[in-house]
Amino acid sequence: MRGVIVMTIIGIIAALTMAVANNLTQGPIAAAKGRTKYEALQEIFPFKIASVKDSESNGVVFFEVSGTKGESASALELGTTQGYAGLIEVLIGFDADCNILDYKVVTHSETPGLGDKITQDDFRAQFRGKGLKNFDWRVNKDGGDVDAVTAATISSRAISGALERGLKLFAEKYPNKCAGSKKE
Repeated sequence: MRGVIVMTIIGIIAALTMAVANNLTQGPIAAAKGRTKYEALQEIFPFKIASVKDSESNGVVFFEVSGTKGESASALELGTTQGYAGLIEVLIGFDADCNILDYKVVTHSETPGLGDKITQDDFRAQFRGKGLKNFDWRVNKDGGDVDAVTAATISSRAISGALERGLKLFAEKYPNKCAGSKKE
């Protein structure tokens, strides 16, 4: 009986310690995630960011970004793109004509030296300035315009699919901004 009481007390102390630790770390973890998103957004846009307003719609986070010299652009976050080795979270920046400015892979589990090349500038460059009307989002192997990473077609398809889906979601959210940018 005494052993049961001791184990119960130890369990209660451990649970309370974990609860206190969780409460103490929630704020700093949320702040670090916010900084990481801000830094990722700053990498996407060709101007210094002054402010960011975000909103969520159907599980997608949309960002309205203002620059220090009056520039404005938009972005969205997709976190459910399936790559070769796991989920890929990507932030996509859009210009005023609903074309892609750039994107930033925030997290991924793709193979180092192969699939992780989706994060490199020479791969990302092929998507800049592209929209729903002026680009076939399939990889070359499938008859499209995307130059896939050698030996990483699945990762390449995942990113091109995410970017195309992001463009469609952006056009749905901002139909007045994107009038004429959809394929007929």
